[in-house]
Amino acid sequence: MKVIFKKDTTNNNEIIAFMPYDICNWQGDFTCYAHIGQHSTTNYNYYLRCKPATQEEYKSLYNELKNIGYEIEVIKKINTKKLQIAYKDFMATYKF
Repeated sequence: MKVIFKKDTTNNNEIIAFMPYDICNWQGDFTCYAHIGQHSTTNYNYYLRCKPATQEEYKSLYNELKNIGYEIEVIKKINTKKLQIAYKDFMATYKF
């Protein structure tokens, strides 16, 4: 699972794991994960508002994801072509 770790500076620097190629709905929202709330959906605009997290900042969340079974590949930013492909694949699978 490709994951981007960022922090929400408007919410006490909460660390968020964004999984941008795991599309959740026809609107193009994708999966995210945080210590509190765990799995959720998010959108591209929220992702853009968050700031990059350092390895030290996301270490705990990274370990939590590994402990629940994720095989993680940390990436730095969203590849828009891959995002478009993931969305297209999602739409083809669910035939909205």
